[in-house]
Amino acid sequence: LAERAQDVFSKKCQSNKTLTEVFEWALNEVLAKHDPLIKAERAKAKQSVTKVAPTSQSVTKKQSVTQDTGPTDNKRKHIPQHILNQVVLRDKGRCSFQKHGRRCHHRRFLDIHHIKPVNDGGQNTVENLATLCETHHIYLHHQEEIDRSLSLIRRFRLGEGFIDSPCPSKLV
Repeated sequence: LAERAQDVFSKKCQSNKTLTEVFEWALNEVLAKHDPLIKAERAKAKQSVTKVAPTSQSVTKKQSVTQDTGPTDNKRKHIPQHILNQVVLRDKGRCSFQKHGRRCHHRRFLDIHHIKPVNDGGQNTVENLATLCETHHIYLHHQEEIDRSLSLIRRFRLGEGFIDSPCPSKLV
């Protein structure tokens, strides 16, 4: 596989390439195609070029955006790509969760989180969306339950323990 990639890249460049150069080229190709931050930056650059273009082209652009916003199920609308791009650029492709003045450093397994849930009237707007790693996304959805459990664990570990109460069967 590596030799085949080396052959392809060498032919493309019309010169012999080392496996290190092939590896770097392959990684750049993958990132250009799949990295949400790079894709958002590319879309932003393309959008600024589109704004300069004639009106007929901008109408075509608007039509493709509305086609992308079709509902994914009965309750929730699909988040438009241009909104996702703005959120990714704002959060710099990184989890935006902050606690005690420190921001999470994770860039892997990122989710888009509605700050105000759709069920409670939240919209698919840049202001209502945040990029979160999987752990912090789960944490925010279960925060109340987790905080209550952590409080009990802390009390138990600090020696307060649980209040001993007799079994209901022994009360009779």
